[in-house]
Amino acid sequence: MNLEDDGFCFACGPGNKSGLKLKFRVDAIARTATTETVLDHHFNGWKGVAHGGIVSTLLDETMIYACGVTGWLSVTAEITVRFLRPVPTGVPITVTGYMVEDRGRFYTARGEITKDGEQLASATGKMFPVQKVSDIEHYLQGRYGP
Repeated sequence: MNLEDDGFCFACGPGNKSGLKLKFRVDAIARTATTETVLDHHFNGWKGVAHGGIVSTLLDETMIYACGVTGWLSVTAEITVRFLRPVPTGVPITVTGYMVEDRGRFYTARGEITKDGEQLASATGKMFPVQKVSDIEHYLQGRYGP
């Protein structure tokens, strides 16, 4: 599989007008990826509450970025999401992904969404590494981040 970044990823692509445009801070030592975002109201499921698919997307993308610290780009094989509290739109939230374990054929990861330190949603996932990162230093600086 050849993964090619065209800048239109729904979650992190800067060229996708309808996307989330997430920017990540990646920490290779802690094996984490973090993003802060404010979800616009057009991502609502109910008034003032993010749609569950958007919540899942946030967790999925952040876990994928966390697994990238291994030097491999991955795709999601399995994700389990727990919705603990409504994820609000229109206010700052933090999403953190953790690369938990390298199982050889796949990585395990977990993620969480918090607001003011309160956990709103969490996820676990299995990610399949499919392609070596061509420039790991650039990746670790945050592909679209500061």
